[in-house]
Amino acid sequence: TVYKTSNSDLPGGRINSITIDGKGNIWIGTSIGLGSGLASFDGTNWTVYNTSNSELPSNNVYSITIDGNGNMWIGTSEGLVKFNGSVWTIYNTTNSDIPDDYVYSTAIDEDDYKWVGTGKGLAVYNENGVGSAWINYTQFNSDLPTNAVRSIALESNGTKWIGTFFGGVASFDGENWTIYNTSNSDLPDNITTNIVVDGKGTKWIGSNNGLSGFDGNTWTVYTISNSDIPSSQAKPLTTDGSGTLWTGGGGLANFDGSAWTVYNTSNSDLPHNTVNSMAIDKSAIKWIGTNDGLASFDGGSWTIYNTSNSDLPNNTVNTVAIDGAGIKWIGTNGGGLASFDGVNWTTFNTSNSDLPHDNVNIIVIEGNGTKWIGTDGGLVNLDGEKWTVYTTLNSSLPDNEVNSIVIEDNGNRWFGTGIGGILAYYQGKIVSVEDFTAAEHQIPDRILLLQNYPNPFNPLTKIGFRISEFGFVSIKVYDILGREVATLVNEEKLAGNYEVPFDASKLSSGVYFYKLQTGNNIQTKKMVLLR
Repeated sequence: TVYKTSNSDLPGGRINSITIDGKGNIWIGTSIGLGSGLASFDGTNWTVYNTSNSELPSNNVYSITIDGNGNMWIGTSEGLVKFNGSVWTIYNTTNSDIPDDYVYSTAIDEDDYKWVGTGKGLAVYNENGVGSAWINYTQFNSDLPTNAVRSIALESNGTKWIGTFFGGVASFDGENWTIYNTSNSDLPDNITTNIVVDGKGTKWIGSNNGLSGFDGNTWTVYTISNSDIPSSQAKPLTTDGSGTLWTGGGGLANFDGSAWTVYNTSNSDLPHNTVNSMAIDKSAIKWIGTNDGLASFDGGSWTIYNTSNSDLPNNTVNTVAIDGAGIKWIGTNGGGLASFDGVNWTTFNTSNSDLPHDNVNIIVIEGNGTKWIGTDGGLVNLDGEKWTVYTTLNSSLPDNEVNSIVIEDNGNRWFGTGIGGILAYYQGKIVSVEDFTAAEHQIPDRILLLQNYPNPFNPLTKIGFRISEFGFVSIKVYDILGREVATLVNEEKLAGNYEVPFDASKLSSGVYFYKLQTGNNIQTKKMVLLR
């Protein structure tokens, strides 16, 4: 049976692609001819989509692929098209990173990645943002001056400002990097901590030798010798509704552009002069995390919360964030995570939740209430009651110590790590295959035994390790007396990232050691079994 433009409603003479949907409809991509485009045929009736009756961007249709949800992915001469039966979404070189508008082939793998063949190369896309949307920026693949990232702040135009340890400050606009350090700017020290961008676009940068304000042209440095700032190591915390800058270091201080006001343990009820974080609620009350508890300050009165008068799990408060309901989320050093609604406390730690580490460094809350939590043991997404943990073992996270988090309005997220650089999550973005491969399938450049997760554990845990070349690998577990109790790996392995489970159900509570040996390299770590 032959169908052509003269005996059917087939819209074009050249048939480039045919696929069949779950209902048995045949979908045909055509080109050549004034009425060419996309057609569906149920065996009796034809339905034709082209530029004159739909949002199809071109009548030259080269490929058609259908995903598990029934969405059609269509390659045309004017970009990649997603069609769910009613809504058309177009991806082209003007609104995405697709390398060319001529899309000749499409395929979808088991992980729902869309593989797109174009006139200028191959691209991969995952609209769910898992895998291909994670890209690492390090000093080895970008101009980031060092992999030790301490802070990330977002400017209104989308530029990221990145504070590093020993590398100064970097700005990144998505394409270009600009580095500021003691040799090319007035930045007083290359060890930088917090960065805050105020409403006027001034970047406030805390370093080991002064607080700097940078408006894009001029640097102004505040130290104890030229201002009333209480410490040259003051770190910017936030700005309030009036534009006043609040800093921590030698106490709590605010700066309105001309005058400094300082609160410390000698002139106020501030519980400690080491101030780590601050958040401001809708009533303009300041919530301040210190090394000796959490303080709230309404401008006149102080209220102090600590382990002796509340359920705060640890007095060293690293970070404070406030959600849309006014609930305070508090990250502590060694005590885990706490939430406080003004009356009731709820504590989350490694023993009663999926929190991967009890050192919580940063909390950022999205508009929908989702919490992103950076710990010393990985990154956590807390969506209602669902915990999702990202570590070096199950994601592209380059290091389990997460110190800074920034979320853009478009859903892109930026995570600064202890020694692994920056992990960027691009919401629904097409990336090059090179970026995809580098982020997801990178061969390790060194041998590394990772800390087991969870730890402590009962009775199951996982041990991750990385090897940089082919060789014989042994991983054994020993008790505190040095007796071997388990062999987890004892074979030759290719270079790569691995994870092995360990079931300690037959062992008693206590401290155990696990040892990785490959060639002359031996690494050992401790783990704790608690029953």
